[in-house]
Amino acid sequence: MKLLKVDTLAQARERLLKAAKECLPETEQVALADASDRILAEDIVSGEMIPAFRRSSVDGYAVCSKDTAGATESIPVFLKVLEEVEIGHPAVSKIEPGTCAYVPTGGMVPEGADAMVMVEYSERFGTDEVALYENVPYGKCIVLPGEDVKTGDIVLKAGTRIGPAQAGTLAARHGACDHAAQLKESRNFTIRERGRRPWLPQQQKFQPTIIPVPPAHRGCALSRADATA
Repeated sequence: MKLLKVDTLAQARERLLKAAKECLPETEQVALADASDRILAEDIVSGEMIPAFRRSSVDGYAVCSKDTAGATESIPVFLKVLEEVEIGHPAVSKIEPGTCAYVPTGGMVPEGADAMVMVEYSERFGTDEVALYENVPYGKCIVLPGEDVKTGDIVLKAGTRIGPAQAGTLAARHGACDHAAQLKESRNFTIRERGRRPWLPQQQKFQPTIIPVPPAHRGCALSRADATA
């Protein structure tokens, strides 16, 4: 009589993993608008520094830090305001001792300035003069070029699942929201159930009943594996 030979759980898992490695998914170009929840097939490398300029991390005034020496809430320093920098526009003035420029968060810090005084520690007098009530050290609240991302840095690794944040990174890198990304093709699986028996909540758990895997669970598992049944 020929007996049925079965694998242990460990053997079955090993065979499954071996078979999966032999049929790695192909890659395809997909528009970013259709890339949600897909798997990135290649590393994404930055082609530029982020930021590409000296960037302010606060709303405030770009100053020469030495000008603020001794400034307190009761004894401010007074500086001449040369310009108000706008987001997305380069700073045109050069900051020298006794002068400053207003810079919003994310704006470009003008040449010559080496620190930022937060707007909360300032009081404007007219259009071209401001009182500053804080003594700031060199480099305060200034993000240097390449401090976030350097040229050649990997910003997204292969195998990353594409969500809103990752899609935004891809769009910013390529400069176009409709740029295509190299992704892994979705895989199709066939699910076969064995030993299925109906199970009702009122049944006692100690009965030898096989509880089927709910379809919702299978769907979630396949979705996370970027696959369909």
